[in-house]
Amino acid sequence: MPDGYLLDGNGKIIERLAGQHMSFGVLDEASFEANVTFLELEPGQRLFFCTDGVIEATNNRRELFGENRLEAVLENHNGNTLDSVLDAVSDFARDGLVEDDLSMLELIGPILNPPAEEFHPPSSISKAPTQISIQFHGDMLRDLSMVAEVRNLVFGLVGECSHLDLISTVLSELLNNALEHGLLELESSIKNDGDDGFLNYYLEREQRLSVLPEEKHILLDLRMCPIDQTLSMRIEHNGKGFDIRTVEKTEPGDRAGRGIVLVRELCESLCYENNGLVTIAIYSFNR
Repeated sequence: MPDGYLLDGNGKIIERLAGQHMSFGVLDEASFEANVTFLELEPGQRLFFCTDGVIEATNNRRELFGENRLEAVLENHNGNTLDSVLDAVSDFARDGLVEDDLSMLELIGPILNPPAEEFHPPSSISKAPTQISIQFHGDMLRDLSMVAEVRNLVFGLVGECSHLDLISTVLSELLNNALEHGLLELESSIKNDGDDGFLNYYLEREQRLSVLPEEKHILLDLRMCPIDQTLSMRIEHNGKGFDIRTVEKTEPGDRAGRGIVLVRELCESLCYENNGLVTIAIYSFNR
């Protein structure tokens, strides 16, 4: 990735932010670089990032647009930064070639978290506690998208709001863990097996899923409590369990188990029962 830029209110470069990490998905869990850089923007200061398609655009003389031209646009343009960079690249490469995507991001300080969204259940949902149960058998797990089906169920409970995506993220992680590590008995270590580790993992996933016995299943219970403003998610499967202590030791700073770390961050609580065959997560709409 090209350098990012910290700019003042007039567009002058205060600091170049060199990339320090590999792209997501390139490194295995053991090598994942979890350290981050914190910046506090003064009012009017800006952060600008772009993909390499911007600086690698070429003209008809096979010259690159390059970082120098990009920085000149950032420091001397009038008006919208993103439009100015896009216009400059388009003019430069008018008779040339743009081989990659042109993706850009600008953040203007101060960057503040929006106020907490007050949750209001859809009017069609009863104010009494609501429970939904769904059981995915082997043939269903082979033939449909479990996560998409569950998202539709959650939509019926919470409607179109920011909580929908967060709850869907939690369920996606927990359901896929139940499927891949519980029913299919896949080991995450496959992903660390050379450059093709991830590819081999998902090829093996598809192969095992294609012959998954009908009696294997995942049971999902969703319990909505409007009074407590919580959603309880209970996932049970009849596959292989695990030593709960190995997961309970995962901390937010660990480089492994990032999916579970994310679930813990999003949920009020997360626990396991019955040797890992049951997972219970509580999501609070007031967090």
